Amino acid sequence: MRYEGWKDYSEEVERLCGWLWNRYRRFILSKEDLVQTGYYLLLLALENHREGEMEKRNYVLWYVRKKLLNMLFGGENAPKHNGYPFTFVKDRNSKIKVLSLEEEWLEKCIDGF
Repeated sequence: MRYEGWKDYSEEVERLCGWLWNRYRRFILSKEDLVQTGYYLLLLALENHREGEMEKRNYVLWYVRKKLLNMLFGGENAPKHNGYPFTFVKDRNSKIKVLSLEEEWLEKCIDGF
């Protein structure tokens, strides 16, 4: 079976999502979206794991944690979204907007000196 054993990791995925929700909920649309994304990433991790590279449990949990954090703080889309990106993050572009304003402000300040 393609995703055999996914339930073996469900407790850890739920715990990681709960930790992220408790710590960063102001940046997250809903806990349900976060958990759904966590399970999606779990299935991708099981699909991508190659025997012999890393112990399976360590790989799966590393992959899910890394991707969730990259989506939350790095503005990444979920992998393999086929042109229809989804996210659990409230405003993925907020960092870009803030940086744009800062860059414009800095340019004005530099030009003024």
